[in-house]
Amino acid sequence: MAKVKTKVITAFCPTCDTRIRFSERPRLFDIVSCPECEEFFEVVRLSPIELQWADDNSFVDEEIKDADDW
Repeated sequence: MAKVKTKVITAFCPTCDTRIRFSERPRLFDIVSCPECEEFFEVVRLSPIELQWADDNSFVDEEIKDADDW
């Protein structure tokens, strides 16, 4: 049986330049964290993937919004 190659989607951390790997294709405005420096970033561009420091207030609002959906 032939192996199916899956493309690894990555971006580089703006703080420490660590490669951030995505398990699935990111969407615009997704919040991700760097496994090395633990900073939070927002996906601001998809092709190529570009990360920008996440605004602390928007991240908290997103957490609250998700919690209310439960």
